[in-house]
Amino acid sequence: MQGTRIKVLLNGVLVNDYVSSRAVATGHVGVQNDGAGLGISYRNIRIKEERFAYGRPVAVSSVEPGDVLVGAHAVDGDPATRWGSAYADPQWISVDLGAVRPLT
Repeated sequence: MQGTRIKVLLNGVLVNDYVSSRAVATGHVGVQNDGAGLGISYRNIRIKEERFAYGRPVAVSSVEPGDVLVGAHAVDGDPATRWGSAYADPQWISVDLGAVRPLT
């Protein structure tokens, strides 16, 4: 899940990719059998998060005056926080991912 987009994989194969009409990232995940006679069973259900940058070290070019919106907020996983740079170009953030990571 990312925002309202949900991708469902079965044994590594994408079986569903859709955008929900509601924010689902902070809710519950449920599974159900839709219809009588459908021989569906569930086991080993996992939610995989690929949060490469979560909690990783960051360096930033600047912080907004007041030092409240620090760079670490960009990778803290909290949607209520953020990094705020000085209001001037150019500004940047660098995140040490700890290894080479594929980004899409």
